[in-house]
Amino acid sequence: MELTFDRLTKKFHSTIAVDRFSYTMSNGVYGLLGANGAGKTTLMRMICTILQPTSGEILYNGNNIQSMGTKYCDILGYLPQNFGYYPDFSAQDFMLYMASLKGIYGRAALERARALLEIVGLSEVSGQKIRAFSGGMKQRLGIAQAVLNNPKVLVLDEPTAGLDPKERIRFRNLISDLSQDKIVILSTHIVSDVEYIADQILMMKKGRLILSGHPAELVERASGVTWTLTVPEQEVSFYEKNACICNLRHTGSGAELRIVSSQKPAPEAVSVPTNLEDLYLFYFAEELGGVSSHSARRM
Repeated sequence: MELTFDRLTKKFHSTIAVDRFSYTMSNGVYGLLGANGAGKTTLMRMICTILQPTSGEILYNGNNIQSMGTKYCDILGYLPQNFGYYPDFSAQDFMLYMASLKGIYGRAALERARALLEIVGLSEVSGQKIRAFSGGMKQRLGIAQAVLNNPKVLVLDEPTAGLDPKERIRFRNLISDLSQDKIVILSTHIVSDVEYIADQILMMKKGRLILSGHPAELVERASGVTWTLTVPEQEVSFYEKNACICNLRHTGSGAELRIVSSQKPAPEAVSVPTNLEDLYLFYFAEELGGVSSHSARRM
């Protein structure tokens, strides 16, 4: 099973949202990372055939997904960034409604709905109206409806946005459990959502794929860009203006800074192992409103 992107491009008037994106996916979890505006949602909408490419194509096992029609819809599951639901439906009624839209009826629909509500931890509240659900419960219901048809391609756009840390962990574990024999594409700007469950990380910037690989491989390739440095309190403002700071901790004797930079930020700075969040900030500091990771150092 393969999902192939061949020079995929999407333009909106003069704006290029996705720029010649090429990649091939097989079974596994793919974490799509990028700052807001990187092109992630546009890419996912093309995967789901909501948008058509300006040029290039997406192939599923060698077949253009646009020409596959309902055959492609039958193997696709999708949880959009803004998941719509009917607040007066119960969880079970909503699942049965979504099952009918996906061509699943009768006893098969009821059994599938009950099984999935059990998997996502909503079986005990399956009769309650969705309006009473927390954000995390609604997201779990969204996952359940996305896999009703046992899809081969599962697309999740910012699925943990707005969830508290406990619900995000539960959600990640759920995705990992559901990822067997599937291509799971999870778009996010929250690094921890994909750091431990993704088989491959894809980083997008300004519509382009700029980096891809296994998380450990990417971190290893980025060794030498993360530093720690302890400075007097009066020097903190200089580094806040001139360096990309990942973390700042005030101590009794000054401030301990964790900085990502292609150059040693100060003679006394010490190189430390890079993690995936450091790497993300290294590439997206300016988009996130910070200072470039290529800023000048203090001598």
